[in-house]
Amino acid sequence: MGTEKDLKTIKFELLDKAYPDYFLHKKMTVRCPKCKKIVEVYEVGNSYGAKCECGFMNSTVRGL
Repeated sequence: MGTEKDLKTIKFELLDKAYPDYFLHKKMTVRCPKCKKIVEVYEVGNSYGAKCECGFMNSTVRGL
């Protein structure tokens, strides 16, 4: 799909799009580019993350 840096950039861009969907609008529209399923956003302490069915978005976490 791309280099490790490109993949990390893609994951964080998707996470940045998913965050307002989940926390502000309570409606998810962001899909994983790999499995095309809607990503699930979760909150852990002062951070938030995303995961998907295929695992592409798993372990993608960003601080608030």
